Amino acid sequence: MLCFCLFLKVINEEATLYFRNEPYMIDYILAYEPGTGDAESRKAEKRKSFEDTLRKEGLKLEYEGKEMSKSGKVCFVKIHAPWAVLTKYAEITNLKMPLAPNDMEIELEGCLEHFWNKVPSCFELDEEIVPPDPNYFTAPFNRDRVDQ
Repeated sequence: MLCFCLFLKVINEEATLYFRNEPYMIDYILAYEPGTGDAESRKAEKRKSFEDTLRKEGLKLEYEGKEMSKSGKVCFVKIHAPWAVLTKYAEITNLKMPLAPNDMEIELEGCLEHFWNKVPSCFELDEEIVPPDPNYFTAPFNRDRVDQ
């Protein structure tokens, strides 16, 4: 969403992160620079096929011509993923769904705990900047249990 705002000219003060004519929020943006010739016509056919597939899967698309880009050379395809599509693929990919906070404490035994505290990690994050994720009991996402 941020790159969309950076590349598009601000036409008026009503510019938002939503489609122009529909109440859909922009979730993703594809950008391409159209060219000329046979190679471009093949690219355009592939792009059209890809966009048709996205539409068949339930995604909403809106187009912005190159006149809307800062350089005047880049075209944009704005994409919105409806809730039904997101939940469908969360279920297919077995995305983990948090169920309840984990109230069980895991204690490492004596010397093992001491050993792991001494091992340096390149993945240590400053907890003031990136707070630790809460620990939850999880289960694969299921649309029938979305209320949980």
